[in-house]
Amino acid sequence: MKNQLLDNKRQRTIDFLSGAALNLRRYDILDSSMSFNAVKVQVCLIQKNGLATIRYVGCSLALLEKGYVQEYSEFSKLSSYEAAFNNTCLNFTTFKDRDGYEKLVFIRDPLERFVSGWMYLCKRKGACFDCGQDIKCFLRTFFYCWSTDMKYSSTCTYRPPKNSGAKTSSQHIFFHISPQAAYCRMSDNFNPKDVRIIPYSRENVNSFLRSAAKPVMNSEQLEMLSSRLEEPSEHASDQVEARKLKQKIMDDWTLTTLFSTIYFIDYQTFSIDLPQFMLDAEMYKVDQSNVPFFLM
Repeated sequence: MKNQLLDNKRQRTIDFLSGAALNLRRYDILDSSMSFNAVKVQVCLIQKNGLATIRYVGCSLALLEKGYVQEYSEFSKLSSYEAAFNNTCLNFTTFKDRDGYEKLVFIRDPLERFVSGWMYLCKRKGACFDCGQDIKCFLRTFFYCWSTDMKYSSTCTYRPPKNSGAKTSSQHIFFHISPQAAYCRMSDNFNPKDVRIIPYSRENVNSFLRSAAKPVMNSEQLEMLSSRLEEPSEHASDQVEARKLKQKIMDDWTLTTLFSTIYFIDYQTFSIDLPQFMLDAEMYKVDQSNVPFFLM
């Protein structure tokens, strides 16, 4: 009986979120990936899923494969983050599928990824849709900007004043917090038979990168790479604060409903089980003809 009630709650939640999510238009995220030629793998680049590290290593290998030893030497002196986003690395970013390459994507727990993105944008960069530390305001603004194709208000496309100390534009906000299914056209044509999914963790990303580097780098270069991969992440979230934020989202009905409506597509696309806090919210009990009311 208990299992039957749980299954019923799960199905009603899925039905509700499927309808609510239809109000969201697809936001065109930069469709970029990194090719690892020696192992013939193409990795979809998703913000907050090891993107900077993947790009740094991918670009390092591309320089060595082309015989640009001096350029690689200069490139490796930069921090991983600086190197990943400089012009040299941008030249090696792929925007088209590579024939004969295996497609790979690292997928992160949607709630953990959102918390990491919010802490980076709002706590560290001060770029938070002019919402300060108000997470409801942030999620509500993100929902309305996305669902109105950026026409909700000027906030959707703002750039922080130069004297604000915030260097992050709203475009950068979307790159960090949009659902993972919005990247690499996965929301429209994702087929698990065509794409290898690896659960995101720093260990899993580093393991892949080491294996991709072995056919290209010599022992000294591999040792240097391993040391670089073990360095603390520049954007590592404070674990205590992250746990508090996660709990806040799980405990507050409005936050749960906002989060669930926006990120349901990730759970749906990648067959991730809906977490208990989403089922317990019983969102389907609201008037579905007026779904956005909870955003007011």
